[in-house]
Amino acid sequence: MDKNRLAKEGSGESRAATTNHSSGLHTSAVYPPVKLATAYVPRQRYGAIYSPAEALKKGTLFPELYRPYP
Repeated sequence: MDKNRLAKEGSGESRAATTNHSSGLHTSAVYPPVKLATAYVPRQRYGAIYSPAEALKKGTLFPELYRPYP
């Protein structure tokens, strides 16, 4: 572990939160920011599409994505 990190943890500095005095809310994270998620969005071919009225009814413009509930 890094010596600077150990020194901060021992002093409580790494967990200190800043308070916004006008609202009483914390303005910084209690812990350092972390990466929550990574999105995977595959490319889609622009092929057949529904008419605008049909797309509104089905909730999608693309027939390949239409999956009605049973």
